[in-house]
Amino acid sequence: RLQGDWSSDVCSSDLKTYAVKDAGDVLFSHKFHTGMYSCAECHPRLYLPGKGNVTVSMAGMETQKSCGACHDGKSAFTVKENCEKCHKMDKS
Repeated sequence: RLQGDWSSDVCSSDLKTYAVKDAGDVLFSHKFHTGMYSCAECHPRLYLPGKGNVTVSMAGMETQKSCGACHDGKSAFTVKENCEKCHKMDKS
């Protein structure tokens, strides 16, 4: 499903944790998203394969950058609410 010269190693791990200080880490499931979308819908338009992507703020996501490209309240739930859907706060 990968386009171009990308290695299958790019998609070899399913879960990725993004550390977000003071907001709770985000656990991203690549498998869940590739079950609904083709690789080309996100790569390389929204994300470079592998490393090298810039961190996007929530304000940036609210302008359709990064996760906000789909999480706009139309294609998927909006990034403007329901923080706990993505951010897992430590309850200790």
